[in-house]
Amino acid sequence: MEDELEALYHELRFDTHLHYAPQNNPTSSSLRISPEISQFLVDHGESVEQLLSLPAIRAPTVPDTQPLTNYFISSSHNTYLLAGQLYGKASPSSYTHVLTTGGRCVEIDVWSSSSGPIVTHGYTLTAKLPFRDVCSAIGRAVERDREGWPVFVSLECHVGVEGQDELVGIMRECWGGLLVDSEVEGVQEGNVSPRDLRGRIVMMIEYYPAATITGPSDSDPPPPEPKEPKEDWESDSEPDEPNPNLTDEPSHIQTTDRHPKITPSLAALGIYARSMKPGKNWLTEQLNDPPHILLNISESLLLSLLKSSQALTSILAKSRQHLMRIYPRGTRIASGNQDPLKAWKAGAQVVALNWQEYDRGMMVNEAMFGGSAGWVCKSKSAPVMGQLDGGGNNLKKKLSVEVVGVSSLPSPKDTSFSIRVVALLLHPDQETKWKSKEVKCKDVKPEEGADALFNESCEFEFVDDGLSFIRLHVSKDELIHDEKLGIFCARVESLYTDTYRLVRLLNAKGKDTGATMLVRFSVSDV
Repeated sequence: MEDELEALYHELRFDTHLHYAPQNNPTSSSLRISPEISQFLVDHGESVEQLLSLPAIRAPTVPDTQPLTNYFISSSHNTYLLAGQLYGKASPSSYTHVLTTGGRCVEIDVWSSSSGPIVTHGYTLTAKLPFRDVCSAIGRAVERDREGWPVFVSLECHVGVEGQDELVGIMRECWGGLLVDSEVEGVQEGNVSPRDLRGRIVMMIEYYPAATITGPSDSDPPPPEPKEPKEDWESDSEPDEPNPNLTDEPSHIQTTDRHPKITPSLAALGIYARSMKPGKNWLTEQLNDPPHILLNISESLLLSLLKSSQALTSILAKSRQHLMRIYPRGTRIASGNQDPLKAWKAGAQVVALNWQEYDRGMMVNEAMFGGSAGWVCKSKSAPVMGQLDGGGNNLKKKLSVEVVGVSSLPSPKDTSFSIRVVALLLHPDQETKWKSKEVKCKDVKPEEGADALFNESCEFEFVDDGLSFIRLHVSKDELIHDEKLGIFCARVESLYTDTYRLVRLLNAKGKDTGATMLVRFSVSDV
């Protein structure tokens, strides 16, 4: 198990921790900085050695006393999978990996089998794991840090009522006192905070109302998928699931549940999160019975609703009353990710992402939660904490980015090639791109990598609501698709400003390249 975990750690861990604590990495002091950048720093009164030891991004300070709805929580989808969604390996160690690298919400899909309950992606060729092994892995990870921030476990139960008591028994046996199985004493309903649940496992248990209300029939065409940027997200031309009912259009009552009923013993574990799919009028009705309803919403439904400002206002109101979890559409079979910015804009606390890929969704997630314990507070100036407009024009700021140059960029097969820096300002309502001039790298030595000076600057206007991110990457131009040789992504409000920083560049798999970029950020009022 330990050997497998160590292998997973090296294979799957993203090296974004280097942005926050470079001094803890033994390779930092040995990084090669180009002679040109070294001289630039000397001319500006800076020390290369000192800059290499300084973090590029501030780790957030997160109080643990606010209501659960006031946080974003770093979350994993189909945590057991190590590759694609249709076939491939799975491992209990994947839970350990996620929980020890910043994840605070994991998912279990449990099914019945002749050998007992198993964890697998149903109706696919993915591997099958004993449910007990998965629970043991989660318990060991939480046990290692008894003062750690709470861990949510989203249980998708495909086991019939006759087998659910066995599930409850296994969870109690594996987790013991770690499992939250009763309300916290002395805390009023709705006021529970992460501090009250530290070092504990909090279950998300499905809830199906007695008369399940569903949306239009399968013969009704789904509304068109909103257009998304195609640079990094998966194509939006995929077929998708029909959307649940978005309006007061005719609906029908489903008289036969499509889902297994949840026994009282299993339901009793959903103390602070009874997971419910939206039904008719969910945006306007009060959802108070049972207590602590968590709204489990598909990516497709959310994107459809976000086209309406009125619907967004209603969703934001719900997010102040209930936890919300957004799960990816089923057609993301290659483990690509939804855009978490859209979900965070709507106030959703839990955005389930596939941790197998370092795509733009995971880059932004790592930038949001990096340096934290997997929980961050919603910004007080964001619309999720106040009015939809977040206070108006006073949230407008200007981000200036000075790009001096790069050192030791891993060279492709060529010894001479041209590169440029591309900057992207990312926000739920905005994507702005800037490109530097091309710089020719000649006679590159593979053992040293490529060096380049740019000495260029760019500016972006952004909304200071905690949901603005900056991504820089060094690109080698190709005829069909530019090759990204080094990437840096950060939350704008976490940047160190008005000072030079040597930021570490990661490759397309989130691994350290050994390359650095000398930059300086500044933020000012518009």
